[in-house]
Amino acid sequence: YFASGGCDNNGRVWYLYQEEPAMMIPGHVIDVWSVAFTLDHQSLVTCGGDRRVKLWDLSTGSFIKDLSGNTHTSDIEEVTISPDNKFVASASRDGSIRIWELPPLSERITILTKRAFEDWSKKDTYESSSDYKKRMKGREKKYLEIKEETIENLKKFYATTVDWQEGNEIIEYNADGAFFLVKSPVFGDLKMKVPNNQARYVEENKDRIEYRDLELIYKNGEMKVNSMTAYFKGLNRRY
Repeated sequence: YFASGGCDNNGRVWYLYQEEPAMMIPGHVIDVWSVAFTLDHQSLVTCGGDRRVKLWDLSTGSFIKDLSGNTHTSDIEEVTISPDNKFVASASRDGSIRIWELPPLSERITILTKRAFEDWSKKDTYESSSDYKKRMKGREKKYLEIKEETIENLKKFYATTVDWQEGNEIIEYNADGAFFLVKSPVFGDLKMKVPNNQARYVEENKDRIEYRDLELIYKNGEMKVNSMTAYFKGLNRRY
């Protein structure tokens, strides 16, 4: 997919070969001049004539944070993401280039959870006061449920949008632990469990491996691999 900005004050996310946008980003009051995906493909940064740099969650299309506030004094024409995916730079007609810190995943989850919880906590026009008070007794449980839903949505979106299947490299076999060390450009060091009597076979056929069935867990503020399958094309074998 790709993203665009426009003179109608909106950003858009598009899937290739589809005429209708997959997502609308109606977050600016003047033209959107530039857009940039974060390197993990989970968020979108936009900027424009309203002098703002804004961050959006792509799993829901929700606004996350105004990164710049009123700092720039003229239109912002360009935004770009740093190679370590921790900062965004903005270039403005006021003659300045400014650097903004991107919030980590844990902060993004907290922001999205709190906003959804605030919406849930509002009293509906047709809800009686007694029903509202009764509903509010379960607010702590509801907050945790919303947080878990937010994390699950992020995990599903991450698994379907990040190019985690490519570039994985089998490095070496640990006979005592019965696993191959696999280097992933996305997830770092992984372990592929293989019995000792099958390790040579795997080594000889590693070019035929396809990685499938990614299952993620959220731990210590990061998305990490819980499990994935190494499938050998044409050999009907998997690990």
